[in-house]
Amino acid sequence: MGIGRSYGNLMGNAIRAGFLYFVAVFGIGFVLGTIRVLVLIPRLGELVSTFIELPIILGAAWIVCGLLVARLHVLPQWQVRLTMGGIAFGLLMVAELALLSGCLAVRSRNTLQATCPYPRL
Repeated sequence: MGIGRSYGNLMGNAIRAGFLYFVAVFGIGFVLGTIRVLVLIPRLGELVSTFIELPIILGAAWIVCGLLVARLHVLPQWQVRLTMGGIAFGLLMVAELALLSGCLAVRSRNTLQATCPYPRL
């Protein structure tokens, strides 16, 4: 009973951390994306604006991940960390697709095309 309970607690922390990681990174990405679209793209163009935003969101995701791992005591076992990252990634993909198909009225078959403004890259 003690082993199962501790494993469940480990996975519970990983699931909680994955959800919070998704919320934080999606929120940061939403703010940065808004700034990119409204401020940077009109001045610098889409490609340069994306190159400016990319290291910022990657750095923010790295910092948020480290803070959550330390704060929620997510152990360094690969299964636990993979659960955390997988949950965050899965929720992020679902949220992005929902945002594209719902708010932007993009059909699901055109969603991938709508996310890439540079089809020749």
